[in-house]
Amino acid sequence: MLRSVNHLRGFRLGALDGEIGHAREIYFDDHTWRVRYLVADVGHWLPGRKVLIPPHALGTIDEREKIFHVQLTMQQVEKSPPIDSDKPLSRQLEEEYLRYFGWPFYWMDPIFWSVPTGGGVGLFPPADSSSPPKQTDQHLRSSREVKGYHLHARDGDIGHVDDFLVDDADWKIRDLIVGTRNWLPGKKVLIPTEWIQKVSWEESKVLVDVPRDLLRELPPYYESGKEAEILETIGRMPPFPP
Repeated sequence: MLRSVNHLRGFRLGALDGEIGHAREIYFDDHTWRVRYLVADVGHWLPGRKVLIPPHALGTIDEREKIFHVQLTMQQVEKSPPIDSDKPLSRQLEEEYLRYFGWPFYWMDPIFWSVPTGGGVGLFPPADSSSPPKQTDQHLRSSREVKGYHLHARDGDIGHVDDFLVDDADWKIRDLIVGTRNWLPGKKVLIPTEWIQKVSWEESKVLVDVPRDLLRELPPYYESGKEAEILETIGRMPPFPP
């Protein structure tokens, strides 16, 4: 099911033995567009703390009660390494965090991380620290950081990133929800992540290699909490524009 990140923000997080906080944002990989972590705000319980929860530790989502079920105990969360979600995640911190929970490094075990297990906590031994991880560029970005970035088409700006549509079957971002109020007043459109050519962090821009006229013809997107039904109604655009 497709879910809006804005819609999920604020959902309560229920651990195996009690409530731990609420959903705050996501961290995603800007190359694969996969969600790597849900950021949990547990400040009411552990003041000043934020906790990273990977997709395979997420259970079912109760839309009516607005609860994310999490396959962790309160003690596991309490003793996890502290993180500062307002700063970029370092690879060193990720290693420490994943090793604590006994989860494999996603850059070394992409198969495990590509498909959520719905509670595979403790099924894997801690990653082997004797083998140094492959050094790769960091591509983890916060949804709060990218929200507001300008969307730049082949021949000019068309709007700004307003939200993200995430498929909870594999926790991959399928579309950016883009507000075009400075170009097409009052309209929002969906931009498939397959269309995205590059994200420029220096300029706070998302670049798509399509003309503005094509984007002008996209059907409008209206938020209702029923994104899957909306997409069936308006029809999905092809993976790449002609």
